Amino acid sequence: MKQKIFFITLISVCLSLTGSGDIPKIDGTKLVKVPGPLVDESRMDPSRWPGAPKDMNFRRLARRTSTISAVAAPTLEAIIEDKVNDQAGWKAYRFDIPPKSSYEFTIMAERRAWFALRVINKWGQIEEGMTQNIIQRGYPYASYINDSDQTKTIYVIADTTEDNTFGEPYSLLIKNMLNK
Repeated sequence: MKQKIFFITLISVCLSLTGSGDIPKIDGTKLVKVPGPLVDESRMDPSRWPGAPKDMNFRRLARRTSTISAVAAPTLEAIIEDKVNDQAGWKAYRFDIPPKSSYEFTIMAERRAWFALRVINKWGQIEEGMTQNIIQRGYPYASYINDSDQTKTIYVIADTTEDNTFGEPYSLLIKNMLNK
């Protein structure tokens, strides 16, 4: 019963977000490419997790790079519509977060449980103010709170946890939480 109420609430929130004409939709394939963050292989690659199937070797080989491909995303409430573009299965979105503000990010997709979100800095590390789902429960969510007096650059990594997700469409929802 609790799960049913939760899913009804979740669907109504999602419909209110996606049904609103106020939130602009942006085509993720048209965003400008920028230098991406460094890869921290210790926790970023699901193909290296214990119990990963052998057929994820192609993904592991595709991720043998020093940086993640990235695009510059606007720091406003928006929905970025994109798709998994390559075998590596991940993409970084660079955000310049203004001082004393906070943002939250989530993924909407037909197979949402196949995705994970992470917030990192340009060195591939987590720093103060970055939160994300460490244990994947099928609801990819991440947020960032900038308590400093200067603009901070962060990267939101949209990652897939399943193999053979090439071409899988998804929408990255960006929401500005209350400014401090």
